[in-house]
Formats: sequence, C-alpha cells, structure tokens
Amino acid sequence: MKLTIGLILTILGTALAVLGIVMALMSIASLYQQGLNDPLATHSPDVDSKLVGASALRWVITGVVGAVMGVIGSVLLGGGVLAWVKKKLSPPGEEPRGSRRGAVPPRIRPPGSPPVGR
Repeated sequence: MKLTIGLILTILGTALAVLGIVMALMSIASLYQQGLNDPLATHSPDVDSKLVGASALRWVITGVVGAVMGVIGSVLLGGGVLAWVKKKLSPPGEEPRGSRRGAVPPRIRPPGSPPVGR
C-alpha cells in the first residue's frame, strides 16, 4: 500500500511540478514575445503584464504543490524501491552495505579486561 501511494504521489507530483514550471515560463515568454513583435507598442497590448504575472504565480504555486507531492512520494518509496534495487544490484550471497539499520558493531576488548557493565 505504501509503495503504491508513494509511486502515485511521485509520478503525479513530478508531472504537476513540470507542468507548473513550463506553463509559468510560457506565460512570461508570451509577454516577451509580444514586446519583440511590437517594440514600440503601436497597437493596443493584447497581454497585460499584471495578468501575466498573476497567471505565472498561479502556475508556480501549482508547481510547488506538485513538487511537495513528489518529495512525499519519493520519501515513501525510499525504503521499498531503493532497498529492492540495492538487493538486485548486489552480488549473490552478499548483503548490501548499510542495509541493517541501527546495527551496532561488536565491542572489541583487550584480553584480560573486566567485563563491561561491572
């Protein structure tokens, strides 16, 4: 369940973030395109700069929401998919490095030292 939700959030969030960035840049580019087509503004402007700014801000907010969704999805996927990939890429019979979370190395005491905790 966690893997499915993580995959859906990652895919949708990434797509939404890319869409938001592209559409914001396109709305700003349309303002510059109009300036290049009619530099002296002899005709009435088709695109108002305040409307372009509001549209770009709306798309940027949409992109930020998508980026947050993508990050949450990738965090949910982090344990499952990355561990599976590490397991598949490691040689047979060898445990991947760092796969045991919280593992404590054994204490090495010199011979003849008193037991720990006494």
